Amino acid sequence: MRPHRSRHRLLACAAVAAGLGVSSAGAQAAPPPPTVTPSPGPSASATRTFTWPAMAPSVAGPVTYEVAVTTTAAQPIMGQSVSGTSAQLSLPEGDAWFHVRSVEPAAVPSHSDWSTFGPYRTDLTDPVIAVQQTPAANPRGWVNAAATVTFLCTDANLATCSDPVTFGEGAGQVATGTATDAVGRSATATATVNVDLTAPAPAQPAAPGAGAVVTSTRPEFRWAPASDPLSGLQYYEVWVEGRGKVGSTWATRTSLVSSQTLPAGPVRWYVRAVDNANNAVASEVVAFTLNPDRPQQPADPPPGQPARTITDSGTPAPPLVRRPAGTRAPRPALLRARALRPAAGRTVRTLRPTLRWLRRHRMARLYNVQVYELRRGRVRKVLTAFPRRNAYRVPKGKLRAGRRYVWRVWPYLGTKGYAKAPVGVSYFDVRAPRRRQAEITLSARQLRINQRISQAAVRRVNELAAHLDGRPAPASAGASATPGRVRLAARQLLINQRISQAAVRRVNTVRARLEGRPMPKRAAAAATRGPVRLSVRQLRINQRIAQAPVRRIRAIRRELGLD
Repeated sequence: MRPHRSRHRLLACAAVAAGLGVSSAGAQAAPPPPTVTPSPGPSASATRTFTWPAMAPSVAGPVTYEVAVTTTAAQPIMGQSVSGTSAQLSLPEGDAWFHVRSVEPAAVPSHSDWSTFGPYRTDLTDPVIAVQQTPAANPRGWVNAAATVTFLCTDANLATCSDPVTFGEGAGQVATGTATDAVGRSATATATVNVDLTAPAPAQPAAPGAGAVVTSTRPEFRWAPASDPLSGLQYYEVWVEGRGKVGSTWATRTSLVSSQTLPAGPVRWYVRAVDNANNAVASEVVAFTLNPDRPQQPADPPPGQPARTITDSGTPAPPLVRRPAGTRAPRPALLRARALRPAAGRTVRTLRPTLRWLRRHRMARLYNVQVYELRRGRVRKVLTAFPRRNAYRVPKGKLRAGRRYVWRVWPYLGTKGYAKAPVGVSYFDVRAPRRRQAEITLSARQLRINQRISQAAVRRVNELAAHLDGRPAPASAGASATPGRVRLAARQLLINQRISQAAVRRVNTVRARLEGRPMPKRAAAAATRGPVRLSVRQLRINQRIAQAPVRRIRAIRRELGLD
């Protein structure tokens, strides 16, 4: 029964349509607008007003319109209705297409096809411009070759980009580049280029001079300064032929002590000056003779007394050294050693021993104490002093652990000069003193102590690196900053350890730079991957790691003459 009723309903609808004079193949809607303004193209604004001509109705009117914006050229399904012949729309950044069609409700169908226009490109972003210098400047901002500045421009609608600029020798040369896109947006970038193509004027070796005879196996080298008017001097290096570089120092200093022990015989040396652009020049080569066994005046003149005229004949030589049969360690020829303390051959565990002599000369006004370092069968004077009493304590910095020292005492008799023979000659060995380990407690206070040691090391190595680069020293904020709370936890212990390890890596980098070696490879930040236990033993390990860079920085500063 249902299919029968549906058939009658369809017939009724057809009859009504026939009575109204409307057929299924009626007149179509008005055609879509054939043109639109503005024309497709780029714009720096996201909002655009589209205008099109009015279309005449094909049936009875009125004619309205539908508009749409898409990011592809594909026609949309539906649009936004407008009654006039213009529409203000917001377009997305990038490419977009505008679609418009006519709508006439009396027509069948009531919508025309879409007219599509585009692409309309919207650019709301300024171009990006970067600067690349070839060759790149060193940490002091200089290069020693002609430099080319290239501008790297990026934009979706890039129109122009500045050409590369090449610079010759000069300081403070400025290159400016501009990037412009198709919609008129632009960006600029500048670079300052410092080029020094000329090596410095060489230094002039002063001492040891040509033909000089030197007795110290680690001589001090002196020279007249070099000059570089453009980039300025960076540092000096002293080289000895056959031995390589024996030291380096800042441009503000014109002397250094050899870092190597040089062998006896002829020595040829020169100074190498390096400017801030890494241009280098070597001075003339100067030859001298190194003779550690040359006779020397055994007793130095006391303060305030003129030096006597000494000839080689009758002048006692430095202490004689011999190597007894069956032994490997050389030792001096002793003279009345029983009158001297420490006893001959005694090992002392202090770097400041007190030297005593039991025999006093009844006419002595002063005593001249001489201490020599004995290494590889040769002697080198390290100390001379003039005490009034028969005891003398060696000052700091004169003795080194693991060395053998020969010492003797000469009485000074006033107007009669020195006695003909010393009070005695003896020797002693020095070992590293036993260090008393400070008591370490498992506490937040000890963690903070270790942390401050590590932070001090980081600050000092940063100051040293800034000095090397010719930069002002960074502000030392660590010492004055309000300390945060330190918790007694394994995590805090690991944080302290990583700060210490960072300081060690930076010191090693500075050392490699000064010695001209390749920079050490950077180890992973989390060098300690195993578990860190919160214990007194681990606290002591962390403290030693923190103290290591502090000692190394002090050693470097002493070598460079900064302390």
